Amino acid sequence: MPASVTNAPKTSTHSSTPIAICFFCNMAELRRCCSPFASSPFSFYDGFPDVTRRPGPTPLGSRRPSVRPMSSPSPAIPQRVARIVEAALGCGVGSWERAASGRMAETYLLGLDGDPARAVCKLGGPSVRTGDVIEPLVLRLVTATMDLPAPAVLASGMLRRANDSESADSDASRPASDYWGLYEFRDGAPPTPFDALDADVRRGIVHDTGAFLARLHAAHQFERTGGLGRTGSTLRICDHAGLNAPELARQLAGRSLDSAGADRQPVLTHGDLFPGNLLFEDGAITAVLDWGNAHVTTAGYALARAEMRFIDWFRFPSAERRDLRAALREGYRQHRSVPADYERLASAYKLLWLFQSADRIRRHLQSKRGRRQLQQHVRSLLSKLRR
Repeated sequence: MPASVTNAPKTSTHSSTPIAICFFCNMAELRRCCSPFASSPFSFYDGFPDVTRRPGPTPLGSRRPSVRPMSSPSPAIPQRVARIVEAALGCGVGSWERAASGRMAETYLLGLDGDPARAVCKLGGPSVRTGDVIEPLVLRLVTATMDLPAPAVLASGMLRRANDSESADSDASRPASDYWGLYEFRDGAPPTPFDALDADVRRGIVHDTGAFLARLHAAHQFERTGGLGRTGSTLRICDHAGLNAPELARQLAGRSLDSAGADRQPVLTHGDLFPGNLLFEDGAITAVLDWGNAHVTTAGYALARAEMRFIDWFRFPSAERRDLRAALREGYRQHRSVPADYERLASAYKLLWLFQSADRIRRHLQSKRGRRQLQQHVRSLLSKLRR
């Protein structure tokens, strides 16, 4: 049955935790849907499935929905992916490819024998800030309240092992790899290598990224910063693991000499916004992908991080750097004022982000899963360098 959203107005300040968005379903109906797999090692259940297959918004005219480049197809679809699709969408998988990039989630690009004709399946994908798989919940919140180029959630849930109890859906110790999501497929390709694009195209992408951020920040505001976690089907703001740079940024803004324009308001942000997480086609951004690291921070901190990933990361000439920074802020101002103290604090925000990134790498090295994710990331970077 369709997901429902409560108390999530388009432009309002959300109270503290939990974020007021919950999804409900008829569990008996879902168990009946999944009964063919009762004798297998896995069955499926979900506290918030949307098995009605809504198409989601198409904010860029008649363009079909997308994802990113694919690797070579493998001979047989993983059994659990085929079962997820059949149970959630009632159709089979005609063709599939493993996504060539993406290191947090196991991602499959699917051709289906039904409607929709294509979809994306993700297994796992924990937030680096909280360890919870939050992407389905965040995307449902965003697509239900805004008209942004973000993939719709077709269905999501969790794998159930044969020895699980009926209450296992609240098991906090369950591995992230047990969570799954089916998403709308959107057309387009990442605008990479970003520094090889035409300068005017690059400027347009940076401008539109600023506008995207401002719209997201204006629509979802909160009382505190933090990572996003989940309790069942509820999205919650919780403490960051490791260095909490967003809260440090908020405290820094609170000490601003320009107290009237201080950037204190926590807002929802994407969390991993860079050219590789965009899809681009016919001069427009067709999708913003990979929302699994979304969190609540200050607008200035999010804007500075975007400036780092889209501008400072590359060796552009000084004149183009200035022009791109102006384009990012110009796009942002179309929907929301740039914090008055941003110019003075931007360098400090960027330094905080670098410290947080170093702290995250340190924490990753301390766990087996983290080391595996870093290895996957390094392999992905090396494969790109060889192309």
